[in-house]
Order: sequence, then C-alpha cells, then structure tokens
Amino acid sequence: DNPIYKILKMQSNHRLHKLLKKAFEEEQRRKALEEELKRKALEIELKRKALEEELKRKALEEELKRKALEEEQRKEEEEQIQAQLKSQKEKSKWNEDENIIQDGKKKGKNKKKDKDEKSMNESDSESESENESVNENKIDNQRQNNIRSSPPPTLQQQQTNSQQMGYSAGRPVLKFYVIF
Repeated sequence: DNPIYKILKMQSNHRLHKLLKKAFEEEQRRKALEEELKRKALEIELKRKALEEELKRKALEEELKRKALEEEQRKEEEEQIQAQLKSQKEKSKWNEDENIIQDGKKKGKNKKKDKDEKSMNESDSESESENESVNENKIDNQRQNNIRSSPPPTLQQQQTNSQQMGYSAGRPVLKFYVIF
C-alpha cells in the first residue's frame, strides 16, 4: 500500500480508461460509418433499379411508338394501293364504256353506210359493169401512151408516187383514223 504505487496505479488506470474510452469511440465511429456505407449502398442500389425500370419503360414506349408508326405506314401503303386499284378500275371501266360507245357509233355509221351502199350498189352495179370495161380500156391506153411519151421518172417522183399509194421507202404505211 505504498502511496506512490497507488498514485502510479491511479495514473495507469486513468490512461487505461482514456485508451478504452478512445477505443470505444473509434468502434462507435466505425460502426456508424459502416451503417452509413450500407445505407448509401442501399440507396445506390434502389436508384440503379429505378433507372433500369425507367429505361425499360422508355424502351417499351419507343417500341410501341415504332410499332404504331409501322402500322400507320402499312395502312397508308394499303390506302395508296387501294386508291391505285380503284383508279385503274375506273380507267378500265371508262375505257370499256368508251369502247362500247365507239362500237355503237361505228355500228350506227356502218348500218347507215350499208343502207346507202346497198341502194347505190344496186343502181351503180348496172352502170358500173358497162363503164368498167370502157374505163379499163381507156386506162390501159392512157398508161401505154404515158409510158411511151414521158421520160423515165426521177427518184423524187418515184418516192412521191409510192407515198401517194401508201408506201414509204418500199414499206406499206399504216394509217389509222379515229372517228368520234
């Protein structure tokens, strides 16, 4: 029970107490930091999941928009095709109607021509047979006289003659007449 020993023991106890107190405080700080790190890690994980969900939602929205646009384009293409088909049907119907009208006009004209020709043919057939033989003789005589008296035709005259007869450079020329 030495007083010095007591003093030394008290001082060492005091230092030990300080060291224990400091160690306890450090342990408390470490635990608080661990809790803070866990809390922040949890917050980060929640934010990451929220961002993933947001990205999935946006991707789904984009996919829906793309599908809606594709559907709209497909409908527009179908409408254009339907319009083209309708236009072609109208054109073909109009052409058929026009052909029917043209056929009707031709038949009407042909009937009138046939009636006129029949009446003219009956009267002309009698006089025609008489005039035919006379005309043939006259034409033959005239050709023979022309051949004997005229110089040979030039190239330009031959081309003009062949064009008048319906030939162009030795080939027949097809002429079409449209009657309205």
